[in-house]
Amino acid sequence: GVSFPMLGNETICSTNYPWLPHNVDPDNNPTPPEYKDMPLQVLGDRQAFYNNYIDGCEKYWDENGGEGHMCEEHEAQRLSHNTDQIPSMVNFTDVGYKKIRAPEHVFELLAKFWEANKDKQSGENFFPGNVFINYWDTDTQFVDVANAELEGGGGDLMDELWKSSVETISEWTGQQLVPSSLYGIRVYKEGAVLSTHVDRLPLISSAIINVAQDPDAEPWPLEVIGHDGVARNITMEVGDMVLYESHSVMHGRPFPLKGKYYANVFIHFEPDPELEENAEGKLPRYILEDSIEARKFQAGEYKGVIPSENAKRLKPDETRHPSHDAAGDGDLNALIEIAKDDLDALHTEDMNGWQPIHEAARSGEMDVIEFLAAQGADVNARTNAGQSVLQLVADFWGQEHKLYVYLEELGALLVGPEL
Repeated sequence: GVSFPMLGNETICSTNYPWLPHNVDPDNNPTPPEYKDMPLQVLGDRQAFYNNYIDGCEKYWDENGGEGHMCEEHEAQRLSHNTDQIPSMVNFTDVGYKKIRAPEHVFELLAKFWEANKDKQSGENFFPGNVFINYWDTDTQFVDVANAELEGGGGDLMDELWKSSVETISEWTGQQLVPSSLYGIRVYKEGAVLSTHVDRLPLISSAIINVAQDPDAEPWPLEVIGHDGVARNITMEVGDMVLYESHSVMHGRPFPLKGKYYANVFIHFEPDPELEENAEGKLPRYILEDSIEARKFQAGEYKGVIPSENAKRLKPDETRHPSHDAAGDGDLNALIEIAKDDLDALHTEDMNGWQPIHEAARSGEMDVIEFLAAQGADVNARTNAGQSVLQLVADFWGQEHKLYVYLEELGALLVGPEL
């Protein structure tokens, strides 16, 4: 890589500087073997920058749990993920990315939510050894659109954001799309760096929306490597939307943010898995036959992950009960009334295997969890994707949250999706 290591198992950046003799006077200075086929390095000493980046991760985790060795392990995973996934993917556009203005309604929803909650930022949670953001140097914050405790936040906002953006991205890709993920608003702070990566499956057709930024900040380029193999920098103003094939276009922000803050949301879709040609058990149309990822899929490594449990989010769900929404919204009174008529409704599953207790866990509703547990809810119930109640709390609220501690005392287990 020039700006950042991206592929293979070598954690190196180009050191082929313009001032080296073979670049200054190639006629009289043959290229040394170590520089053969190495791209010209015009960005300075990026190797030193990268080494300091990884060292910072290792030092942070050595001081916070003694797990600094995990940084090298996860960095190797990032590189192998890029290397294996990109050639395994079907691409739906020529170049793989496009910058537009966000649809007016989408941006209005996000701007309203941001203005109401921008002063309620909380720290983003990172697992030991995570190398995607340099949180050890900068205090990355989060204003979660999924958080029903925030004004205007929760499932209704998520659904509206998906509904309002799916047409734009479907038209661009030529695919009938359904939701797979929605993440943000992530608030990068001064000095932030985002490692170059491709997204996990099934995050396929995606959008980054710049919700807000320090008006005095310098442009902070999003580096993308398109299907043509060319690296380009995209700068974004507030209200800009970058469409990108996140499963196959490497993207990152390898240069530190020079500004106080930069707030983005990430909206992801996948091709509709219910279409005839992508029926259950068949290879998803975005994975190439006989590829590395095809073999993983056929071996069952993506069971419970592909398709996303969000794929049916915008479709009518006759299995969903009012108790699900009440639990997610923290409406304890509604749950009490439901229990008077039908106690079993407190434990009913929707089509994704979610019970009201899962909805309450995602929303961090302590009172609701206490009530449901007292009514016999299974604190170790798992969704169809394999997520336990405790795992949802950990993902959305962190292991220091009072709800996490309470559930552990009840015997809840930390169990993630089955891969």
